[in-house]
Amino acid sequence: MRFLPLFPLPLVVYPGETLNLHIFEPRYKELIGDCLAGQSSFGMPTFMSEYISLYGTEASIIELVKKYKNGEMDISVKGDKIFKTVNFHKKVAGKLYSGADVEIITDKDTTKPDQKKEVLEKMEELFRFAGIEKKLKVNPEQHLSYMVAHTLGLTLEQEYEMLTIKSEEKRLKFIIDHLTKILPIVSEFEKLKEKIKMNGHFRNYPKLKY
Repeated sequence: MRFLPLFPLPLVVYPGETLNLHIFEPRYKELIGDCLAGQSSFGMPTFMSEYISLYGTEASIIELVKKYKNGEMDISVKGDKIFKTVNFHKKVAGKLYSGADVEIITDKDTTKPDQKKEVLEKMEELFRFAGIEKKLKVNPEQHLSYMVAHTLGLTLEQEYEMLTIKSEEKRLKFIIDHLTKILPIVSEFEKLKEKIKMNGHFRNYPKLKY
């Protein structure tokens, strides 16, 4: 078990993900200042519906981009390991920010190659329907599930649910199930858009034999 100062945000940060933040609240200016001074990491749990979630991602500051005269900062951070809160401390002694004793989650990678292929194929199909010209690049050092998570059209609750899944194989299954449900909907929406475009146009109908 480890202690982490906490910087909750209304979003999900995944391992390997980079994020640019503007720090302006006094408590977080203090937190980031302490982390910079001690070259230490901090926890980023998801803030949902007025409560701080149990799961989050440990993050490290990779660059202090800018520091303003009033103490505000622009920083770049990178997600590392997922953690689960064991004991929450609303206020760290002598500090403005919260903290927690956390358990670092060990990830199991028992992925099947055909799973990754299916995810990539369905993602390309989703992009095609959405009119997005994007080619997914697989990073062997990062789980595929975390790489595509923010491009799936998931709700915050669904993104958080995926964060709590401790197996890459199960996360990919979660993604495949999600894409299997939404692809037919997206496809029908594209057909509807085409029908709307054709409304009022002169159309050439084929000969009917009867």
